[in-house]
Amino acid sequence: MRELTKRKIEKRAVFEIVNFIEEQIDRIILQSLKEFDNLNKARESQNIHKKVVLDAHCVKQAIKNIYSNNYYILPKRAGGDKREEGNEEDKHSQFLKEVYHG
Repeated sequence: MRELTKRKIEKRAVFEIVNFIEEQIDRIILQSLKEFDNLNKARESQNIHKKVVLDAHCVKQAIKNIYSNNYYILPKRAGGDKREEGNEEDKHSQFLKEVYHG
């Protein structure tokens, strides 16, 4: 982070970021499991073998569902749309404002 900001950063500030990201990861994992179960139910109804491994598709769907009002900021490969392109700083600050405060 120091290379990015060119400033000294307090350890507590870094821990705040880590705590926030860990909470988001927990939310995404739990939602991914729901997506995985839904996918397997659909596969079962079509007489297709159930998936055994949680895949990227389930994670992408979970992220889209959790952040449905602002998923356009995700990288395109993670399911975001073309509005993702632009200033990196704007994307991340908007994401953190909307997710953290709202």
